[in-house]
Amino acid sequence: MKMKLLAISLGLFAATLNAMEQSDDWLAVSVERQFDKTSELTRTRSKWDESSQLADTLADASLSTGQRLDTSNQQDSDAENHRDNNTQHAPLSSPQLLKKLGAKKLEGRPQLVLNSSRYWIYDGKVAFLTDRDGDRFYSEFSVEFDADTEFLSSQVYARLYLGRGEVFKEFHSTANFFINSDSSEDTLVVESQLVSGFAPADYEVLIELYQASTNQLVAVLDGTSDADLYLLPLESQNFEQDHLDTVVVVHESGGSSGLWTIAWLCLGLMTRLCWRRWHPEFKLQRLTS
Repeated sequence: MKMKLLAISLGLFAATLNAMEQSDDWLAVSVERQFDKTSELTRTRSKWDESSQLADTLADASLSTGQRLDTSNQQDSDAENHRDNNTQHAPLSSPQLLKKLGAKKLEGRPQLVLNSSRYWIYDGKVAFLTDRDGDRFYSEFSVEFDADTEFLSSQVYARLYLGRGEVFKEFHSTANFFINSDSSEDTLVVESQLVSGFAPADYEVLIELYQASTNQLVAVLDGTSDADLYLLPLESQNFEQDHLDTVVVVHESGGSSGLWTIAWLCLGLMTRLCWRRWHPEFKLQRLTS
């Protein structure tokens, strides 16, 4: 009987972990930097509902905004409104408004059109920022990339994804920004915090570049063309173990007490992981100073 209960506990624990890893619900918070400008914070979620909006309201008080990117060009602003209906871009003229974006999921790598050679992404690199539990999987990181064009200047935007195999989850969609010919001084940096939905693993970054006035995909960069974007050890905050977790010391007296101890520890850990899975917003940290 006791062995049966232990087996059931371990089975529930394994099933919970598997469900968390396979979840199609994810959340990330990001900020953009170009030149000396810093964008508003952007929360990107796979789906939005009433419960997520309520959680966002509770979390907004702990988030601050920085200096915004200049996206006042009216023509490109009109083009912005014709993007994917799942993406809602808050007007950057509203300094206290936190942007909330619906994320895309790609099942396969995007294909470029034939005339896209007028734009390209010259280079991309990743910097790891925060690993709170010291397991060498990072929940905060930055992606810097240099987009170029054959034109003197052009306004573009980018979608950034994290992928495993051929499935990619979008974690940020940028505002419109300018690139100047093949200059290396116009790089864009996206600093991101993975809040939920990303199990500990080696990920690949994929970047899509779009021409702002037409919303046409004009360039792609991923780990197959730039090794700096491949095999990135990342995890979301709901998979991190807090350094301040309570340490349980067990003194066994023999017999079957060890089996019961393991069962209770498994159930406790499962409960903790479930709580973090469904309440990730309470661990949001400031991304801007």
